[in-house]
Amino acid sequence: MLALYLLITTIISDVVSLSDNVSCILVLIMAIVLMSFLAIPVKMTLFPAKQKRHVPPTDSSDHLVPNEGESTPTGSLLTPSSSATNLGSFFENEDALDVDMLHAVGEGAVEKKRGPRGGEDFKIREALIRADFWLLWVVNFLGVGAGVTVLNKLAQIGVAFGLEDTTILLTLFSFCNFVGRLG
Repeated sequence: MLALYLLITTIISDVVSLSDNVSCILVLIMAIVLMSFLAIPVKMTLFPAKQKRHVPPTDSSDHLVPNEGESTPTGSLLTPSSSATNLGSFFENEDALDVDMLHAVGEGAVEKKRGPRGGEDFKIREALIRADFWLLWVVNFLGVGAGVTVLNKLAQIGVAFGLEDTTILLTLFSFCNFVGRLG
């Protein structure tokens, strides 16, 4: 929002000559936009949310157990199905294999090598052999490097094409660069 505001005000100030008072008002609006994120913590500090009424729990759970002659519509949901018992035996076998593997690793019979998983820290050697690292490196080198190079030389490019003031060109390119990286 701020980048769009700055782009629009730069274009307006280049097209129309603005007085000092209008320029001060535009800077004041920019400061308000910059500090607008503080509205939430200030509101929460000055006007805290009202506490919801606490419903005291009853001292017994008699209402959960049906009386004689009452039927429970959820009774069938609470009974275990036959598939649940079959799954239980499946998971027991898998746990047994994991336990055997842990015993073998603990005794030194098996050496379990494991590199870092996603989200963990890599050593530089481990990172250099991963395709993810090289993909990110190439994308950053080509994308970010080319963008920064063009941005660095953009004023000179504009002057070479005959522009006297390259402020709008730089602002527009920077805005599009920001939106593209954010996207």
